[in-house]
Amino acid sequence: MSASHRLSTFALMALMSAPSAGVLAGSQPALASRGDDDALRAVVSSESPQSPTNRAVAEAAIRVSLSEGDLAGAYAAYDQFVRATGTEAADLLRPIATQELRDVIARAVYDPSLRAQALERLARDGDDHARARLRQVAVDAARPEAQLAEGALSRLGERTRGVNAADLAPSLPSRSRIAAAEAAGQAGLQGEASLLAPLLRDGNPATRMAALDAIGSLRSADVASDVRSLLTDEHPTVRSRALLALARLGDADALAGVSAMLRSPVPDARLEALEVDPTVPLEQRSAIIKAILSDPDPLTRAKAAEALTRLEPEAARPTLVALTSDQDATPRREAARVLETLDPVDVGLCRRLLSDGSDWVRMYAAGGVLRATR
Repeated sequence: MSASHRLSTFALMALMSAPSAGVLAGSQPALASRGDDDALRAVVSSESPQSPTNRAVAEAAIRVSLSEGDLAGAYAAYDQFVRATGTEAADLLRPIATQELRDVIARAVYDPSLRAQALERLARDGDDHARARLRQVAVDAARPEAQLAEGALSRLGERTRGVNAADLAPSLPSRSRIAAAEAAGQAGLQGEASLLAPLLRDGNPATRMAALDAIGSLRSADVASDVRSLLTDEHPTVRSRALLALARLGDADALAGVSAMLRSPVPDARLEALEVDPTVPLEQRSAIIKAILSDPDPLTRAKAAEALTRLEPEAARPTLVALTSDQDATPRREAARVLETLDPVDVGLCRRLLSDGSDWVRMYAAGGVLRATR
């Protein structure tokens, strides 16, 4: 860090603490890039002492810190603003969240799913470079993350090449084939359902389940007979997924089986049944879900809270917020994922989660901040 930039950061932080600090009248980006202390002081001193906020000074301090790679300094500037004003500000937190996403991408060398999702959030926020990186990855079907990039681009509203037989070849790693199935389901292209049928005979039960979930999402009856064959699969989870997929395809016998699942002592089974059975009255549906919010398993509580967000989002929020403090990173991750989608975005919670030890949690929190500013 150069001496002039270091002084600028200190000067900005000091000005934030000064009672007379005012708004920088839109000139702060230039100051942050120049690191000119004298110019900064001149602009601030020219502001009205009656100015009610030092928001622009905080923004300048954040930008100076980020320009020098000082993420901790940027957080300190933001936190000082919040303490001084008692107000969270998504627009001030936004450049920090953007930097967090870039840092997550750089660290996610061995987690292509995390990298693709972080790129997706940047691209959705208008980052053309992130979108270009997704396109670059998507065209190389041999890369395990190609289908993850395909799915991200599809959610961004960009028509991609879709899934083809080469993406599902048995020679590819299981994670690539699972990602291809997920991408097909997310794209909503019924014509691709028949391509997924061979995956139903895959030796990996996780691959079979991914194919079943995608086929159920596509609601294509063309492969119903292939799905029905898995009702006798050796793995009970595969059998239940097959039943749920058939119910989504409108199979009467499967729908009857799903109704029986609503009486299951297994909470996950009840939640899965509710997802595919539209006949359950709203009040009963809500009561079933709320009863599961007190389950001892935090992941089950997370699933129940996510289901409740489709009916009563604010009723689900306390459970999700509580889960973000769980000792286990997985419940925190699942809760952060759902909280990112809720309106209004809790910016203060996002700020706390941006300091979480899990890159996944930080990625969802950063996505929430960006969403709050759109």
